[in-house]
Amino acid sequence: MKLFFIVVSSAFLAVLIFTPYGFPLVFVFLVPYFIFLIQENSVIKLFLGSFLFKLIYWLVLTYFILDPLPYLWLVAIFLALPAGIIVLKRVIRSAGYLLLLTFVSVGYSIVDYLAVKYSLIPAFIGYLGVALGNGYFLGLAKYGGLFGLGLFAALINGVLAFFILEYIDFYRRSIKIRRFADVKNFIFAVIFALFILFLGIFISQWGIADRKKEYVSLNNSFKAAIISVDYDFDGGFYPSPRYFSLEQIAFIENFIAKKISVLEEQLKNKHFDLVVLPEALLDVELSDSADAKALTDFKISNNDVLIREFSGLAKRLKTPLLANFVTIREKNRYNSAVFFGVGGEILGIYDKNILVYGGEYWPFGNWHPFYYDIFRSRLSPRLPVFNSKYAYTPGSSDKIFNLARGARFGVLICLESQIPDRVATLERAGVNFLINPSSNNWIKIGLENYLFMSLNLRRIMAVSSNKPIIISGRRDYAGIIFPDGRVEIADFKTPLNLAIYEGEIRF
Repeated sequence: MKLFFIVVSSAFLAVLIFTPYGFPLVFVFLVPYFIFLIQENSVIKLFLGSFLFKLIYWLVLTYFILDPLPYLWLVAIFLALPAGIIVLKRVIRSAGYLLLLTFVSVGYSIVDYLAVKYSLIPAFIGYLGVALGNGYFLGLAKYGGLFGLGLFAALINGVLAFFILEYIDFYRRSIKIRRFADVKNFIFAVIFALFILFLGIFISQWGIADRKKEYVSLNNSFKAAIISVDYDFDGGFYPSPRYFSLEQIAFIENFIAKKISVLEEQLKNKHFDLVVLPEALLDVELSDSADAKALTDFKISNNDVLIREFSGLAKRLKTPLLANFVTIREKNRYNSAVFFGVGGEILGIYDKNILVYGGEYWPFGNWHPFYYDIFRSRLSPRLPVFNSKYAYTPGSSDKIFNLARGARFGVLICLESQIPDRVATLERAGVNFLINPSSNNWIKIGLENYLFMSLNLRRIMAVSSNKPIIISGRRDYAGIIFPDGRVEIADFKTPLNLAIYEGEIRF
């Protein structure tokens, strides 16, 4: 019972730190679990407690993942932490609290980072450093990125666990043998924790000020229109890929044209250097309907209606336009960002490199676990787990796009913006800014909290990469995250079910 209480208390505190008001808990939520790792000597209980801690943590935090396989794989990686503790205790039998807790703190940040990185779903959104994405410590991301923030938070938890363990040992002694010397360790732990916290705030604010100074000193700029839409923007119109009758094709063409005209009405008679549309602005996929030029130049054999409408919009606005939709090329299906020039021509395509397990690819062929059938009526029929023809092919390379004014940008589709390696790759490629089109239509419950966590993580990515990030999505924000962590977003226009941010980006 004691084991269960300690582990569960840490796990549920972990969940609370990812709410808008849970920020202070990031420095204490691991303390019960760390104390458990230090004081428990049973190998079975160490593994069982760690298994329960991480499983409860991820189940409650990422409730929107229905498949237990990603959880089990992530937890299996995480169990390297108690294994390391067991080995350390055996090798160094007289190890003190300080050595053990240093190992635990550093080990936790490393193992947890590797677990979310190499799980079936790279769920960095639940890494402990994300909780620092909207507070006084955000600037530390300039120096250590997401992992650095996680290590900082884990070390503070380790120091507090050291204080508690020393305090407990002190009061276990009889009154007669208590001395000031026995108190010095936990007094030192409190002073050291406070020192690290204030030093972290100072370094963070220094980093933020430095990022802001660098950004405002840039001499060039361009103006962008960034669009996000609500779930009901296309009125629940989601035709699946199949053959359509002539009447259905006519309806689809008319429907898409009307929605594009809504956007055009909001953008016309204004000057922009770039228009950014969200992922799956219109969730329609027409197979075997090729635009002649797109087929010739880029081998795109589907979605001629979307290509024609996006091309026409760019041409009429006389503005480059980035759109996101499904492309089929040489029988491969891609989640693609397509860049249209001012003349309506396609200038380039980026295909999403990192696909989402279950939703965009399925590694087990025609087999799927029985529990998918239980939820089948609640899931989209266009999932590769049910039909392999809906599986996407991952992109094999990066694509850097150029604006006429000299700015270079890369695209991170949906969850790619939450993966540090993807952001770092584009940073090394020399982009001036990043664009993150996304779709959150798949989230049924808890969208507000998911957006909070996602925004925290994207702010960390902006600060660590020193690049502005344009965010545009279905049921997502429309705006810009600047390299100093500032966020500017537009409000939704309820009758139109859309938000349009008009802003300037420096480069």
